[in-house]
Amino acid sequence: MERLSGEEVYGWKTISETGEAVCASDGLCIQADCGIDDADVFQDVEAIIVCGGRRVEQHATEPVLRWLKKAAKAGLYLGSTCTGSYVLARAGVLDGYRCSIHWENIASLTDMFPKVQVRRTT
Repeated sequence: MERLSGEEVYGWKTISETGEAVCASDGLCIQADCGIDDADVFQDVEAIIVCGGRRVEQHATEPVLRWLKKAAKAGLYLGSTCTGSYVLARAGVLDGYRCSIHWENIASLTDMFPKVQVRRTT
C-alpha cells in the first residue's frame, strides 16, 4: 500500500498470550511484539485478527477469551483467519454476527454456537 499511497497506510503488531513466540502446526514461529497483559497492548490498534489453525481449541484459554471480550468492549474490530472464528465464538463476541470458518469446521461451529450465523461465505 505504501508504494501506491506514498505513505504508510497500516502497520502490524503481533500479540500472543504471553508475549513469547508462537509456532504454527507447520513449524513456522513468529516472535510476538507483546503479550495480552501488556499495559499498552491496545495502543495504536484498530483491529485484531485471530489466526487459527489445527487444534485451535487448545489455545482458546480463559485469559485469551477475556482479552477478546475486553477488545470488543473497547470498540476494536475483530476478525479471524482459518479456524480463528472458533476462538471469537467461544469468547461470545460473534453472537448475532455472520462468520465463516474452514469448511471442515462449519458443522461443529454451527452446533456449538447457535447464536453465530456460520456461512460458507460472508
